[in-house]
Parts: sequence; structure tokens; C-alpha cells
Amino acid sequence: MLTARGDRRIGGAQLRWTIAFTQRLWCLGVEREGLVLDTRFIPATQEAERDRVCLYLLVRGSFEIHGPAAHRFDAPCAFVLSETQIDGARGVRPFTYRAGGRPFAAIEIHLRPTDLTSGAGATPTALALDARSWEHARAIVSAQDVAQVPMLLGRLAELGIVTMDAAGAARETSPRAFVALWDALRPMIERLYLTPTLQEIGEATGVSLRQVDRYVQDFVTAFALVGDGWRPTTRFLRLKLAILLSSAEHASVGEVARIVGYGSPDAMARAFRDAGLAPPSVVQERVRASARERE
Repeated sequence: MLTARGDRRIGGAQLRWTIAFTQRLWCLGVEREGLVLDTRFIPATQEAERDRVCLYLLVRGSFEIHGPAAHRFDAPCAFVLSETQIDGARGVRPFTYRAGGRPFAAIEIHLRPTDLTSGAGATPTALALDARSWEHARAIVSAQDVAQVPMLLGRLAELGIVTMDAAGAARETSPRAFVALWDALRPMIERLYLTPTLQEIGEATGVSLRQVDRYVQDFVTAFALVGDGWRPTTRFLRLKLAILLSSAEHASVGEVARIVGYGSPDAMARAFRDAGLAPPSVVQERVRASARERE
């Protein structure tokens, strides 16, 4: 598996993340303190719907769905979401949700629909996991122990939640070109540098600009990330991350812009405007209000 870990503090809040993935599936573990993800303030991705599902393990905190299908899950709890329910598609979300807590911790396991024994419905339904599954999950988010990912998937397969083939995919090796590319990208991602140029990646990998461009496009396509290419993917992730970090009670707009890589508050304001959002200071007030409402 290709892996990465990171830890960032901002305005008294903290974000820790663990990534592990192969071409078959990818896993994201997050632990947050003083931060709330509220998708009412995050534009849906403009990409087409993707035939992928997410097994969501809520380790700590809560997950609240807004609107007519309002529902709240409290940890520990597991359920299935479609990729569209998480990030939307073609500019539209089927519903919005708020995920938070002091602390909040969750694991997203993104797979093919055929890798799960139950699919995503119009609204999520809770699944039963055992104590050993939650032990593996807590180790992934709290200790950032990526070695627990195959163990968690193996246990989920024993429980009949994921297929044995999917569990085995966690031990697959990646093509050499992808390993070389990830070796260059991992230090950038671990410090939340989401704006590397192809030239920077090429210098880090030691291959030509044309070749690294092909590697990047193949990489994004093979691992089913958000977006049609490197730029759409990083554009969406930076916007989502900026809005999440804006919920930190004592973080300034300038600090959020610097961490996410916009260069300046004005550059972040342009990105927000291009996405149809209010100015960063207004969005910040709204997401902080949501965080206080949650608490």
C-alpha cells in the first residue's frame, strides 16, 4: 500500500490524518479537535457521479444529516455512503451533513460497490461491527498505525461486510511508476502542500516533464480520486480543506490561506468567488457558528 501521515495545528485546533491505498481501494483516517466539517458550506464537485462507495467508520463524535432525511449517528457507528453523498456530483449534493466532536475521529474506506456486501441507500443505515474492528480503527486514527489497515479490512471480511477479495487488495503492491511518484508526493502531502507544479514533481522523481504528466494523469485515474486530473483534484481538496480549517475558533483567514497554499487571503477569496461562495471571512463566521451549534 502507498501511505502517508500528517499532523497540523491551527488556531488551537488540530488535524491529524492517515492515508493508505492501492489501485483497488483507499482508506483515510482523520482525527480532529476543534474543527467541524459542514458540507452546507462546501460546493459539490463538478465531476460526474462515480461508481464508488465509502464504508464510513465513525470512531468518535457524531455525523448529522441535514434536511428532510435528517438523522444523527453517534460513535461508535459504521454505515455506507456513496461517493456522491460525500462530495456531490455535477454541482449537486443529495444531502448535506455535519461531522464533528471533541474529539472527532473517523475512517473512510473507499471501494467498488462489488467490494461491499451491502450498498449505499438513499440514506445511510447503521452496520454492526465488533470490538476487534473498533480496536483496529482506533489504532489507525489515534496512533496513525497504517499496518492496522489490512488487519481492519481482514476483520471486516470475516464479519461479511467487505469481500475477501477487497481485504486481500490491501496487500497489493503498486506499479513501480506509481511508487516513484508517491515517494515524491508524500512529503508534500504530509505537510499539506497541495499546489506542486509538474516541474516540481518531475524534479523530485527525476523524470521528464512529459513523462511525469502522464504518470500524474494515470495515477489520478487509477486511484479514483476526486476530479478528472491533478488540477481539478487539488482544487477541490484545497477548497474543502480551507473551509474545514476555517472552523478553528482562533484561526485567521490569512493563516488558513497560507496553510492550504493559496498564497494570500486575496487568492483564497478569488477561489471562493470562483466556486460561488461568499468571501472567506463570511464563510468562516458561518462554519464557526455551525461548530458552536454542534457543541
